[in-house]
Amino acid sequence: MDVPPEPYNINFCFSVPQTLESERIILTPFIPSRHAQLFIDQALLYPEMFRYLPFGPFMDVDDFLTNLIERRVRKDPGYTLFTIYDKTKPPATNEHLGALAGLLGLINSSPANLATEVGFVMVLPPFQRTHIASNAVGLLLHYALDLPSHSDQVTGNDASLGLRRVLWQANVLNKPSIRLAERMGFRKEGVLRWDRVLPVGKDEGGAGNGKEVREGDPRRECVGRDTAMLSLCWDDWEEGAREKLSLILSASIPASSPTSSDPLTVRACSALTLYSPVSNDQALCRIWILQTQQEELPNFSGPREKLGDYLLLQVPNTMLATGLSNHSCPEGL
Repeated sequence: MDVPPEPYNINFCFSVPQTLESERIILTPFIPSRHAQLFIDQALLYPEMFRYLPFGPFMDVDDFLTNLIERRVRKDPGYTLFTIYDKTKPPATNEHLGALAGLLGLINSSPANLATEVGFVMVLPPFQRTHIASNAVGLLLHYALDLPSHSDQVTGNDASLGLRRVLWQANVLNKPSIRLAERMGFRKEGVLRWDRVLPVGKDEGGAGNGKEVREGDPRRECVGRDTAMLSLCWDDWEEGAREKLSLILSASIPASSPTSSDPLTVRACSALTLYSPVSNDQALCRIWILQTQQEELPNFSGPREKLGDYLLLQVPNTMLATGLSNHSCPEGL
């Protein structure tokens, strides 16, 4: 098991579990001696992955450790990072639990206010638009929002924090990040204009807000960022968000690729799995479909619930054997 070596002080204000796990991924605390070189070897191949992040790309592992891990993460007890392993891919070495798919963290955490923020999401491009980001964020949300007194049947973690608020902030231009947050149950609270002064060079990737600063600005060479702010709070969690996240974490792994090059083609899953019975002839099923594809669905009048860009459909049990199982969870869940 990937257990942190005793000498390394994670220095986080909350208790940190040794692992958080779903059917498809495992999160473990980021330990530089175990994970830094492996991550940076891949990240150096994809500098574009840092386009909307307020740091990076990094020149080498020393740059990464010095300027991100030591200066921004480990010295602040409100920050911690987790390593993401994809259990569906072979590991680089026998010491690891799967293929290293990236990092993500909890930042700006406050025990006094029972709050934290999901941030520093760095999923390596070969693992983007797969199950990695949604599963990793989902595990952190269970860890953050489940009550400590409740045994967590999803992640196997019994050290949940019972927080009241989880924040998500993203560059307003980073539409994939905002869509992911909304799909995971976050609600948009507003936009913070001119929220950040970005490092020199971030304008080359188009990460700035596109607005000129005034003459005499003391950091004229640095572009500004507008930030979208979203949150998921304890009452959202208790009123349905937890169940939606549990559904995403337990979704079946697709058995085949799309049979058409049309990006709107419904993707096939290995099977249709019931989520929970509703009545004798109804069930809440794992039927995920882009709203733009509603007209492609079989004709039925069952309830449908919006979940980000997708719909969760309640269908009659009698439809389970009529081809509806060819409709599926979207790419990225």
